[in-house]
Amino acid sequence: MKTAMAIVAAENENKKDDGSAKRMKKRMLHQAFTEQDYEMRRASEEYACIREAEEMVLSFKKENVKVYVIAAGLLYGNGEAILNSHFKKAWLQDPTRLPVVGQGNNLVPTVHVTDLARMVKKVFDSKPERNYIFGIDTTKKPTQKHLITAISRGIGTGLVENIDIPHNFAKVHPNKTPLQLDLDWRKFLLMNIKAQPSSLFIGDEPSEEGEGGESDFNWHCKAGLAGNIPLVKKEFCTVRGLKPFKIALSGKPCTGKSHFSQQLAKHYNVPHIHTTQVLDDIDHWQDELEANYKAKKEIEKRIADDLKKKADAEQKKKDEAERKAKKAREDRKAQKKLEMGEDYVSSGEENNQQEESPMDKEPEGDPNEEGSMAHKFKIYQARLAQYEAENAMSDDDLQELDIKKRINEQKATAKKIDQVLLSEAFRWRLSQNDCQNRGYVLDGYPICYETSEQVFVIPGKGPEKKEKKPVEEG
Repeated sequence: MKTAMAIVAAENENKKDDGSAKRMKKRMLHQAFTEQDYEMRRASEEYACIREAEEMVLSFKKENVKVYVIAAGLLYGNGEAILNSHFKKAWLQDPTRLPVVGQGNNLVPTVHVTDLARMVKKVFDSKPERNYIFGIDTTKKPTQKHLITAISRGIGTGLVENIDIPHNFAKVHPNKTPLQLDLDWRKFLLMNIKAQPSSLFIGDEPSEEGEGGESDFNWHCKAGLAGNIPLVKKEFCTVRGLKPFKIALSGKPCTGKSHFSQQLAKHYNVPHIHTTQVLDDIDHWQDELEANYKAKKEIEKRIADDLKKKADAEQKKKDEAERKAKKAREDRKAQKKLEMGEDYVSSGEENNQQEESPMDKEPEGDPNEEGSMAHKFKIYQARLAQYEAENAMSDDDLQELDIKKRINEQKATAKKIDQVLLSEAFRWRLSQNDCQNRGYVLDGYPICYETSEQVFVIPGKGPEKKEKKPVEEG
């Protein structure tokens, strides 16, 4: 973790001029660090001693002794440390939005603590040639916002908010480890490192000769935190002894069910589930996410409309230039015919004397030609792609809730909701993160054995009936 934070930038030592330096910087921004780049790492003042310790270890020379440094990403799993604050807030859903520092587009390499332990063993067993190794997983999109959104969706409400980047941080003492919960998590989540996972753990890319392939490393969370959030949530609850608290109150009308349900729910900090609340939750399901989704679509439409307007303007400009060139050719042709009379014969040279239009100066076909329509279209495509990359939400994330659709249809045709559909609505509500994590207090529903089966028993998943063994006589 500390080593990963020490890698901050790569410097170009062979700069010839400012222009070449800028081009090199632009190229390096999109190039991932590899294990061979470890000599270019730079450390802040508080981590300078860590880098010095690494250099001392790597320079150690002794017969039959080989040393290694594993640069680990941000640690997670088995109870959490740096991400403990986010997991706790998501589990309690207090606040409802998890904080993302800044815009959250910075890249945060991660690794599960179990995978890190296995990496140490792998290095010990295989004894690779290189002695500086990246201990990170293969998260496809390891941005801070993507990681925090995954925690919020998998454990909390699914909502996040951007907070300001602090001007000053308390210095982290080198003797403190990421497992100490008093550290400022914001500093660790603001790292921005694009690193290539080690081939020792993921294997080499197959060459043209067919060499290379998958590694035999036994991953625990290869896809990272976002791809294994149910497993990591289970570990978090197990380590901290968190279990859901579940109560169901039933009885005749006016016996105080709602009163005592409210008191119990408040005391144990669990959701108070009753018919009105369930129907209201379904009706307003993901209202804010839907609003964000619509806003995203409006931005995409505005970008597309902007592109279309520019394309139409360029086409109109081109058509006007061609019209003027055609008119000029016709005028020259008429003038020559008037001067030469019947002896004038068209040689076709006039067609080669057409005025050069603005679009002729800027070819449309080459997307690398600045100013051309192809180049502008490429820029707008990049803008759309960047916007999509910064927003984890997709069309599939906001598919219409089936139970909501069916309830609305039944409300339109009947005054009362069918009992089977209402039981299904309760089943849906109890499957949400807050009920799964902390539990619930059911108020007045289920009302009988049949509705209890509809809510709690999954069809085809009931307990197997044991066959009674015949009693032998004698």
